Amino acid sequence: MTGASNPLPQRLRRVDHLAQRRVGEETIVVDLRQSRVYGFNPAGGELLDALRAGRDTAELAAWAAESGGADLGLFLAELLAAGLVDAGEPADGAEAAPALAGHPSGAPRLLWREEVARVTHQTSPPQAITNPQCQP
Repeated sequence: MTGASNPLPQRLRRVDHLAQRRVGEETIVVDLRQSRVYGFNPAGGELLDALRAGRDTAELAAWAAESGGADLGLFLAELLAAGLVDAGEPADGAEAAPALAGHPSGAPRLLWREEVARVTHQTSPPQAITNPQCQP
Protein backbone atom coordinates (compact mmCIF):
# COMPACT_ATOMS: atom_id res chain seq x y z
CA MET A 1 0.00 0.00 0.00
CA THR A 2 2.46 2.57 -1.11
CA GLY A 3 2.42 5.15 -3.81
CA ALA A 4 4.94 4.98 -6.64
CA SER A 5 7.46 7.16 -4.82
CA ASN A 6 6.00 8.05 -1.41
CA PRO A 7 5.07 5.36 1.08
CA LEU A 8 1.93 5.94 3.10
CA PRO A 9 2.27 6.63 6.82
CA GLN A 10 1.83 3.64 9.12
CA ARG A 11 -1.41 5.08 10.50
CA LEU A 12 -4.01 7.37 8.91
CA ARG A 13 -6.93 9.27 10.41
CA ARG A 14 -9.54 11.62 9.03
CA VAL A 15 -8.82 15.24 9.93
CA ASP A 16 -11.21 16.97 12.33
CA HIS A 17 -12.06 20.03 10.22
CA LEU A 18 -14.37 18.19 7.80
CA ALA A 19 -18.15 18.21 7.59
CA GLN A 20 -19.48 14.98 6.09
CA ARG A 21 -23.00 14.04 4.99
CA ARG A 22 -24.51 11.36 2.81
CA VAL A 23 -26.69 12.71 0.01
CA GLY A 24 -28.36 10.00 -2.03
CA GLU A 25 -25.64 7.56 -3.08
CA GLU A 26 -22.80 10.04 -2.61
CA THR A 27 -20.97 11.22 0.46
CA ILE A 28 -20.33 14.96 0.39
CA VAL A 29 -17.36 16.23 2.39
CA VAL A 30 -16.64 19.91 3.04
CA ASP A 31 -13.10 20.86 4.05
CA LEU A 32 -13.77 23.90 6.22
CA ARG A 33 -10.15 25.08 6.21
CA GLN A 34 -9.42 24.79 2.50
CA SER A 35 -12.91 25.79 1.28
CA ARG A 36 -13.28 22.70 -0.91
CA VAL A 37 -16.13 20.25 -1.41
CA TYR A 38 -15.58 16.60 -2.36
CA GLY A 39 -17.96 13.90 -3.57
CA PHE A 40 -17.26 10.21 -2.87
CA ASN A 41 -18.93 7.01 -3.98
CA PRO A 42 -20.57 5.00 -1.13
CA ALA A 43 -17.46 2.89 -0.48
CA GLY A 44 -15.24 5.99 -0.39
CA GLY A 45 -17.55 7.77 2.05
CA GLU A 46 -17.73 4.77 4.35
CA LEU A 47 -13.97 4.33 4.32
CA LEU A 48 -13.40 8.02 5.08
CA ASP A 49 -15.89 7.75 7.94
CA ALA A 50 -14.08 4.65 9.24
CA LEU A 51 -10.85 6.68 9.30
CA ARG A 52 -12.26 9.07 11.95
CA ALA A 53 -10.74 7.02 14.74
CA GLY A 54 -7.56 6.25 12.81
CA ARG A 55 -6.51 3.02 11.11
CA ASP A 56 -3.25 1.21 10.48
CA THR A 57 -2.45 1.04 6.78
CA ALA A 58 -1.71 -2.69 7.22
CA GLU A 59 -5.31 -3.18 8.42
CA LEU A 60 -6.56 -1.25 5.39
CA ALA A 61 -4.42 -3.38 3.06
CA ALA A 62 -5.88 -6.57 4.57
CA TRP A 63 -9.40 -5.18 4.17
CA ALA A 64 -8.70 -4.29 0.53
CA ALA A 65 -7.46 -7.83 -0.17
CA GLU A 66 -10.60 -9.34 1.43
CA SER A 67 -12.91 -7.03 -0.54
CA GLY A 68 -11.71 -8.07 -3.95
CA GLY A 69 -8.16 -6.78 -3.99
CA ALA A 70 -9.02 -3.14 -4.61
CA ASP A 71 -5.84 -1.05 -4.65
CA LEU A 72 -6.40 1.36 -1.83
CA GLY A 73 -2.93 2.88 -2.05
CA LEU A 74 -3.84 5.42 -4.73
CA PHE A 75 -7.12 6.35 -3.03
CA LEU A 76 -5.44 6.86 0.35
CA ALA A 77 -2.58 8.81 -1.25
CA GLU A 78 -5.20 11.04 -2.90
CA LEU A 79 -6.90 11.64 0.47
CA LEU A 80 -3.54 12.42 2.06
CA ALA A 81 -2.55 14.84 -0.74
CA ALA A 82 -5.92 16.62 -0.46
CA GLY A 83 -5.45 17.05 3.28
CA LEU A 84 -8.53 14.98 4.17
CA VAL A 85 -6.51 12.49 6.21
CA ASP A 86 -3.24 12.80 8.07
CA ALA A 87 -0.74 10.57 9.77
CA GLY A 88 -1.20 10.12 13.46
CA GLU A 89 -3.21 9.05 16.39
CA PRO A 90 -6.93 9.77 16.81
CA ALA A 91 -7.95 13.05 18.37
CA ASP A 92 -8.84 13.15 22.06
CA GLY A 93 -12.30 11.73 22.65
CA ALA A 94 -12.44 9.93 19.29
CA GLU A 95 -14.78 6.97 19.26
CA ALA A 96 -13.70 3.43 18.48
CA ALA A 97 -13.21 2.61 14.83
CA PRO A 98 -16.17 0.81 13.22
CA ALA A 99 -15.52 -2.52 11.56
CA LEU A 100 -14.53 -2.38 7.91
CA ALA A 101 -16.77 -4.42 5.63
CA GLY A 102 -16.68 -5.05 1.91
CA HIS A 103 -18.87 -2.73 -0.11
CA PRO A 104 -21.08 -3.85 -3.01
CA SER A 105 -20.33 -0.68 -4.98
CA GLY A 106 -16.70 -1.66 -5.43
CA ALA A 107 -13.53 0.24 -4.69
CA PRO A 108 -13.67 3.55 -2.82
CA ARG A 109 -13.37 6.52 -5.18
CA LEU A 110 -13.28 10.27 -5.12
CA LEU A 111 -15.84 11.23 -7.78
CA TRP A 112 -15.41 15.01 -7.91
CA ARG A 113 -14.02 18.05 -6.12
CA GLU A 114 -14.81 21.75 -6.29
CA GLU A 115 -13.59 24.91 -4.67
CA VAL A 116 -16.22 26.76 -2.64
CA ALA A 117 -16.94 30.23 -4.00
CA ARG A 118 -15.98 32.96 -1.61
CA VAL A 119 -18.90 35.27 -0.88
CA THR A 120 -18.60 38.56 0.91
CA HIS A 121 -21.33 40.50 2.60
CA GLN A 122 -21.83 43.61 0.56
CA THR A 123 -24.52 46.21 1.02
CA SER A 124 -25.85 48.37 -1.74
CA PRO A 125 -25.49 52.14 -1.53
CA PRO A 126 -28.26 53.93 0.31
CA GLN A 127 -31.35 54.40 -1.79
CA ALA A 128 -31.64 58.16 -1.52
CA ILE A 129 -32.49 60.74 -4.16
CA THR A 130 -29.16 62.42 -3.44
CA ASN A 131 -27.24 59.26 -4.29
CA PRO A 132 -25.94 59.60 -7.89
CA GLN A 133 -26.42 55.87 -8.49
CA CYS A 134 -30.15 56.30 -7.95
CA GLN A 135 -30.50 59.03 -10.58
CA PRO A 136 -32.16 58.11 -13.90
